[in-house]
Amino acid sequence: MTKLYLIRHCETKFTQEKKYYGRLNIPITEKGKKQASDLKLKFEKIEIDKIYCSPLKRTIETTEIVFKNRQNEIIKNDNLIELNVGSWEGLSLEEICERDKKYYFKWLKNPHKYKIPNGESFSDIAERVLKFFDEVASLNKNIAVISHAGVIKVMVSEILQISPEKFWNFEIGTASVSVVEFFDKMPIIRSLNDRTHLKNRDLCT
Repeated sequence: MTKLYLIRHCETKFTQEKKYYGRLNIPITEKGKKQASDLKLKFEKIEIDKIYCSPLKRTIETTEIVFKNRQNEIIKNDNLIELNVGSWEGLSLEEICERDKKYYFKWLKNPHKYKIPNGESFSDIAERVLKFFDEVASLNKNIAVISHAGVIKVMVSEILQISPEKFWNFEIGTASVSVVEFFDKMPIIRSLNDRTHLKNRDLCT
């Protein structure tokens, strides 16, 4: 049986500021490091056979704290990189609307049909993420996957057969853990967006 622990990276400055960021290579904050320490405690007694992470700084830093002193190799996989938000990188919603209001709302309603200017559509990210998902489904291992909200949402949407326009109807918070188990390649979601391991309520914001 394969079990996936889908972990979203911990807080960054842009998470805090509610700005769009996909490929920007920024570190986690001090609050993010505290979140990662709580995650480390959660996983202390969980056996992990393989660790995969996105090659961006925020996921690598999260992984290095959570799985410190483990013997597992950290396998960086480009298919786990967040959605490329192109011209909207580092912008707030207000700033995006000043530039591309009409296009933004078209994209919001049909994120699989419209590419972000100089970036990706959700069809683009789904193609690479689901390639990774299929590859690990039959490994019969306990696997930690440290990635991004968009990547995890693609996996969950595929399991639940949620249409792309419903992508916004559930949350994947920073430092959250979602668990998927495979039975003969059939995925079952055991938990979604679990943040109960964050000891301080302020760490959940």
